[in-house]
Amino acid sequence: MQQHLEHNNAGLRRLPGTELKNVNTGEVVYTPPQKADEISSLMDNLVQYINDEELCDADPLVKMAIVHHQFESIHPFYDGNGRTGRETGTWESWLLYILDGIIDTAKNTIALISEMKVLMTDVKHRMRQQLPKIYRQDLLNNMFHHPYTNTYSLLTG
Repeated sequence: MQQHLEHNNAGLRRLPGTELKNVNTGEVVYTPPQKADEISSLMDNLVQYINDEELCDADPLVKMAIVHHQFESIHPFYDGNGRTGRETGTWESWLLYILDGIIDTAKNTIALISEMKVLMTDVKHRMRQQLPKIYRQDLLNNMFHHPYTNTYSLLTG
């Protein structure tokens, strides 16, 4: 994934000297693991934790936040590791931050879906009243399930 995002094949950090600094003051706020073998071992451990359901019985959302924090803490790549979740050492507040973000996203998605249902009902009633000759439930469904529609997809359903 990092190779794809950064368009290089640098892989895991092998050279020591990585420090994360406050961009305003230049103060070192975090020094991730430095030795290549330690980084590799920590990443292997993280991959095992991610994939082995028996290692963690926490809620999947909590596990996701822990995985993200651990990844940020290892800081395994030269670049592309992200800039949040690792600077203060207060993992509980990071966990709550991630969960709040998920809650906000879920609420926004529910609101969007509700608005789409209202819009679909409105379009359905207007089509029945104004375009009774072409109204079909399949047409309405296609318009809302495939917002980009062409003549061929309308004809083939």
